[in-house]
Amino acid sequence: MKKISSWVYLLLCCVGCTQTGYVIQGTVAGMQEGQVVIIVYREEPDTLEIADIVDGRFEFRGEVQEVTPAALQIVGQNIGEIPLYLENEKYKVKLDVRDFYAGEIAGGGESQRLSNEFEAIERSMAETVKTFREEYIQAILSGDTLVIQRLNRTLDSLRHNSESKRNAFLSAHPTSYVALNYYMNNAKMFPVDELAAIVRNFPLKMLETKTGKRLVGQLQMFEKLSNGKAAPDFTVRNLAGEEFTLHSVKAKVKIIDFWASWCGPCRALVPQLIELYKELHPKGLEIVGISMDTDETAWKKAVEEEKMPWLQGSDLKGFEKEAPLAKLYAISGIPHLVVLDEQNRIVATNTRGEELHELLLKLLNK
Repeated sequence: MKKISSWVYLLLCCVGCTQTGYVIQGTVAGMQEGQVVIIVYREEPDTLEIADIVDGRFEFRGEVQEVTPAALQIVGQNIGEIPLYLENEKYKVKLDVRDFYAGEIAGGGESQRLSNEFEAIERSMAETVKTFREEYIQAILSGDTLVIQRLNRTLDSLRHNSESKRNAFLSAHPTSYVALNYYMNNAKMFPVDELAAIVRNFPLKMLETKTGKRLVGQLQMFEKLSNGKAAPDFTVRNLAGEEFTLHSVKAKVKIIDFWASWCGPCRALVPQLIELYKELHPKGLEIVGISMDTDETAWKKAVEEEKMPWLQGSDLKGFEKEAPLAKLYAISGIPHLVVLDEQNRIVATNTRGEELHELLLKLLNK
């Protein structure tokens, strides 16, 4: 019988031992039984895998095709989540139901290491806020304005400090998966030109991941809705049930006011819009109120209660992510105002107050 050299033997033994997926082993302090779940965020949160907690321990095994931003949650415990960047690596996790944000994830790849660093910025601010939370609540309850003002200044300082550290991190790691995920989740915060430059900076390989494709998709949508672009047309019914299109409304300047009867801030904005309408309607301003309601009766009642004198319309399909109008105009919150010129080109989005007034005067006086 031929002898096999020791190095060949070791090689043969290890052929089946190569890790092809991820392994996550963890403990949960304060909980002996239960479940831990891995959530991935696509268009909506989606459960990737569930593991049972047995004697305070759990384990996940699986495989991913690309770096996958996810989060760990304990089922049935509304105590938050811990960011997880899934790669085909080994992870060690420590969770604590008594202080979930004190959880730790060790191991994984470079993306997890950077995620831990990035999350430490927000965690540091949260820990500091926790030290004076009770004082802040008491000051609000007692109406102590001096204490409230002092603590608000402290909060502003903390936010500024946290924002500076976050920006420094993103500048230091501009093409990391952590940065890609951050920009995808916060795309609306950036002007279109700035977002386009950010996207161009990422390697094509990263933009072809699911997270990258979502970021590119958002950029393309925002570009279609940027200033100077034609506002997407749509058809709705007015209060009498008659159909009309946005582009059929003729005016020198138009404001589309996306609102709803159940939206407090929307209705709080109505007095300002009424003043603008009274002053500028004779000069060529039109307002088109587009309700994001599903309840026709509630919509009509709100119009009557607020005494809105301008044209109203709705498709009564609501404000869900897949609702046609919300999707068409990339609306994530209401009230949502869009200013159009005479050719139905977008001039501004969500401009308010004196800035809106000055803009309207400038457009109407052209």
